[in-house]
Amino acid sequence: MAVIGGAVVLAIAGAISIAWVLGLRQGTQNPASTTTVSVAAPTQRDNDVPRDAVPAARSLAFTDMRAFVESYYALLPSAPEQAWPMLAGSLQAKGGGFSEYLQWWGSVASVTVRSVQPRDATSVSADLEYSRRDGTTQDEIRWLEVHDVDGQRLITDSAVS
Repeated sequence: MAVIGGAVVLAIAGAISIAWVLGLRQGTQNPASTTTVSVAAPTQRDNDVPRDAVPAARSLAFTDMRAFVESYYALLPSAPEQAWPMLAGSLQAKGGGFSEYLQWWGSVASVTVRSVQPRDATSVSADLEYSRRDGTTQDEIRWLEVHDVDGQRLITDSAVS
C-alpha cells in the first residue's frame, strides 16, 4: 500500500512540475498561479488575412459591455465628438464617416436606453427610443458588439436587429 501511495505522490508531483515548466515556457510570470488566461493571436491561416490587419481583441463580461453601451449613449446626442472615438474605425466607415454621424445625431433631441440585454459572448442588444427634433419618436432594437482592442474599449460592430 505504501508503494502505491508513493507512486501516486510522485505522479502528482511530476504532473505539477510539467505544468509549471510549460507555464514558464508560455510566459506565465507567476508559477504559483492556478489560472492563466491567454488570447491567441490570429495566424496567417485565419481567413487568409495578414496578421497585422486583425487587431488583438478581448471579449468582455456582459456587465462591462452593458456599462460601455450605456456610457456611449449617455454622451448622445449632446456630445457626438466624444462618442465618436468609442466606435471602431471599421464601424465609423460603415456608418458613412463623421459628417453622416453628426447629421444623424443632429436630428435627435434625445435617446433613451430602455434596456440592454445579453445577445451572445461578444455583443448586447439595446432597446432604444429616439426623440427626434421634428417631434417624432423612433423605437429601435440594436445589437452592439463590444471588445477591448489593443487596450481600448470599442463598439466594433452594430446593426438594427
